[in-house]
Amino acid sequence: MQEKGLIRSVGRKPVPGQPQLWGTTETFLVTYGLRSLAELDPLLEGLRGPL
Repeated sequence: MQEKGLIRSVGRKPVPGQPQLWGTTETFLVTYGLRSLAELDPLLEGLRGPL
């Protein structure tokens, strides 16, 4: 996804191990026909499990 320009690094989480944090790009939105990330919420609703 990074090579295709769909996501980009936005930093590291300040916890042990400092995992990489990723964010979506404008290319992601255009590729998937979205106007904003808010449009993903209804699509992901059925995929969410217990946290």
